[in-house]
Amino acid sequence: MIAELLRRRRSGWRLVGVCVLAMAILGLTTGLASAHANLVRSDPPANASLAQSPAKVQLWFSEPLEPSFSQAVVYDTNQQRVDAGDSHVAPDDSASLIVSLKPNLPKGTYAIAWMTQSKVDGHIVRGIVPFGVGVTSIASTPGPEEGVASGAVSGSPFEMVLRWLTLFASAAMVGSFTFWILQRMARTPLTIAQQRAAAGAWLLFFISNLLLLLNQASIAVGVSLLGAIGGPFMQVAVQTQYGRYWIVRMVLGLTVGGLLITYWRTAKVEAARRIERVAVLVGAALLLSVSLTSHSAAIGPLTPLGITVDWLHLAAMTVWTGGLLQITVIVPSLLRRGPSAEVAQTFGGLIPRFAIIAGISLAILGLTGLIEALIHIGTFDNLLNNGYGEALLVKVLLILPLLSLAAVNHFVILPGFKHGQAASSPTMLGYVRQLGETFRWTVRLELLFVVGVIAAAGVMTSLSPVQQFATAGTGPLTQTGPAGDLSVSFGVNPGRPGPNTYEVEVRDAGGQLTSTVEQASIRFTYLDQNLGVSEVALTSQGNGRFTGQSSDLAVAGRWEAEIDLRRPGRDDVNALFGFEVTPTGARSLQAAPLPLTWQFYVGLVIVVLGVLSFARGVWLRKRDLRRAAVVAVCGIFITGLGGGFAGRDFQQAQAQQLASAAALAHPPTAQSIADGAEIFRQNCAICHGLDARGDGPLAPTLNPPPANLIVHVPLHPDSDLENWISNGFPDSAMPAFKDKLSDQQRWDVLNYLKSQVNAAKAPATFATPNGGLTQQK
Repeated sequence: MIAELLRRRRSGWRLVGVCVLAMAILGLTTGLASAHANLVRSDPPANASLAQSPAKVQLWFSEPLEPSFSQAVVYDTNQQRVDAGDSHVAPDDSASLIVSLKPNLPKGTYAIAWMTQSKVDGHIVRGIVPFGVGVTSIASTPGPEEGVASGAVSGSPFEMVLRWLTLFASAAMVGSFTFWILQRMARTPLTIAQQRAAAGAWLLFFISNLLLLLNQASIAVGVSLLGAIGGPFMQVAVQTQYGRYWIVRMVLGLTVGGLLITYWRTAKVEAARRIERVAVLVGAALLLSVSLTSHSAAIGPLTPLGITVDWLHLAAMTVWTGGLLQITVIVPSLLRRGPSAEVAQTFGGLIPRFAIIAGISLAILGLTGLIEALIHIGTFDNLLNNGYGEALLVKVLLILPLLSLAAVNHFVILPGFKHGQAASSPTMLGYVRQLGETFRWTVRLELLFVVGVIAAAGVMTSLSPVQQFATAGTGPLTQTGPAGDLSVSFGVNPGRPGPNTYEVEVRDAGGQLTSTVEQASIRFTYLDQNLGVSEVALTSQGNGRFTGQSSDLAVAGRWEAEIDLRRPGRDDVNALFGFEVTPTGARSLQAAPLPLTWQFYVGLVIVVLGVLSFARGVWLRKRDLRRAAVVAVCGIFITGLGGGFAGRDFQQAQAQQLASAAALAHPPTAQSIADGAEIFRQNCAICHGLDARGDGPLAPTLNPPPANLIVHVPLHPDSDLENWISNGFPDSAMPAFKDKLSDQQRWDVLNYLKSQVNAAKAPATFATPNGGLTQQK
């Protein structure tokens, strides 16, 4: 009989489909990551030693802050507060905290103790920024009596459990209604046990959400869980964005509960159908309220895409999880009836329908999970080198046995249910019942592993995601970097186009301010185009401190500051700093987020069409197996085509992002351009010519001829240009220089070529930066 079933399955093309779903289900391992308002930078920076007492301190964070529950206080070494008590969110930057200090702080070390609550998901983070006035800073211990300085933060095991239970209860509650719609289509009666399971999920949803906000209130106010009942609880619920979304979610949850009670009491089929549809719509809105407080709601320009993808991910998980829960409940009640035609018809009519819906859900989970992985993780290195990635790998391990159980259900149990749907012989009915006994355990194990996956997601919600899509706030900027055997701190204030004040502090290898530097100056270079080089002489304030003022930063954009330090009797040293001048202040240069283009999103649309085509093929398998196979195979082909299209753009975007980071590490300094000019003369001019226009001595003998780099360099991203310098240009005489030139030397050549391009665009009276190889006439 089993051999007959295997022949009837004709599962050759199905195997391909299951393989696609097996790959797609790996996407379930991503998503549901919550955000944190982490510290980006501060003024003064951590461990800075200031010559004079500042009037205020300011901190910038990775996400917008809740004003009511975000604050900063400043302590001295005796745990006495030295701030003015006016901590507040900056009026022009919702991701920045400002607190004024008491005037004329004495020499000593101080600590800024800060606490933030993310406006996105309510997570609370604390930290300390030490600094010194007239001395090297030593982190002091803030006063324990202050809520901002002590107590728990978001991410405790208790909170992880609550977030896990909230996710599972939401999915089980809403997913039960979607399963009941399917169950009605299969003409299978609803049991009391199923309704009780849904009611239990609703009760768990209500209790876990109450405890979750209570826990948030206890952390925000700095009291115990019981102490948060009452005023603190209402304060967080009403005064924070997370609390308002929580209220919306609870109202929607109560609505679902009311629909559930009404559903029990109704005896009319049409009324029951209307309740099911309304409950699904309300549940969809409830899931949206969850997505609006996820990490996907804090990714800058990609936020609309992130929220949509996160909601689809949650919806697919809900359909799958709720269906598994309901099947786990209904199967034992069917088996208790013994072998019968009614039981066989229920198994054969209901389970295959759910298998189709579950397959579509898994495909959506895979697609949305892949997108969220690209957004929140980005690179393979990020997957392996941090806690968030490690948690993700644990989820992958939980997925593997889940795939095995799905394969058993699809290849062994499901065909048997289909074949026995119209059976009447005692032998076949007994066989269906045996399959039902096996299915009872496989579906229980499948639900168990799904619960485990959701539990792992609950753990990940308490970890900072790998890629923070934060835009550092603007304002006064301080950076620290090496200068030979010294360490230099460079500050620019306010960092806007026009007059600015500069502060430089020089320390020795032990971190102490040094007086060995006699003179200091700054050379400013505008990186966005050729505006020449200007120099500002600094005035010594004694003991390694120098200050100066000028209006050299007259244009908004990217600038480089090269600080020259002169030491009598010793070699001069210099330090390089890159920053951006904006109308609202300076900010550090940072590599841009993954620069995905429209091709990536078109590829995803093609993938969706392929998945829908595959689903259509599965739907047609009963009517026309040959046509179903053709449609399914076409769907697989379209899915692969779209995936390749999107994957290619992602790889290019990733290469551009890495090249952007490398460009920041190898800025186009005067020395870099000069070194690049010499390297180009020795290695490249013989083909490309001294002016890089493709007219070198060997150019007439080469096929294809060398490129005119003045024309081609602006047309290609840094990732392509650096790759061609390193590995050569395909099907040309261009050799690979990866083994001949160091990483710095290859970037020197690229910086030189860019300077030549800028010189070619400049007016004829301007000379090539650093003289170049030739001068403009």
